[in-house]
Amino acid sequence: MKFFIFLMALFPMILFSQISIGLPECNVLYSGYDNIVTLGIDGCDQSMLSCAGGTIRKDTINGLYCYVINPSPGATQIKLTASGKSKGKSLTYGSINYLVKPLPNPSLSTYTISKSIGDTLRLERKNTYIQNEFIILSCRVMEADVVGNVITPAVLSAFEVGQLISINLIAMDAKTKKQFTLVAALEITE
Repeated sequence: MKFFIFLMALFPMILFSQISIGLPECNVLYSGYDNIVTLGIDGCDQSMLSCAGGTIRKDTINGLYCYVINPSPGATQIKLTASGKSKGKSLTYGSINYLVKPLPNPSLSTYTISKSIGDTLRLERKNTYIQNEFIILSCRVMEADVVGNVITPAVLSAFEVGQLISINLIAMDAKTKKQFTLVAALEITE
């Protein structure tokens, strides 16, 4: 028992401090993307986060003090290390490794369209927590040009239920303003 108390006196930060590195958007870091990371260390006057395998910068996004991490090209893992000062002493609290994955390309939110109703096409990044806003500028449904993202029943009138039709989209990432093209197929339903 005396040994345990002695250890507690020597290493109070190890036994009582808690570290929290939060990734509010996702549970992995994505290459080619500004990954938002938060840091919290209980009992620490000043906290810092460093990374190996990428770049890091401090920022404030939507009023939240955070770090923005960009993995290095080709990185498959990144190591985040939390450190800080407590009672005038510099301490390293720990490191956590995160996987790095390529950012999934946007795709249509659905692969069917109602012949009688039509639909409003939307793009999303599937299998990720990242919610980018995409603006569909124009699309080509087989041979018909459509401005925007609304496909009306009139555009679909020449097609049969069960038929697959090709869609060629010109879209833009609302945040970065980068334009891109996307080709997909939609199945005609009732």
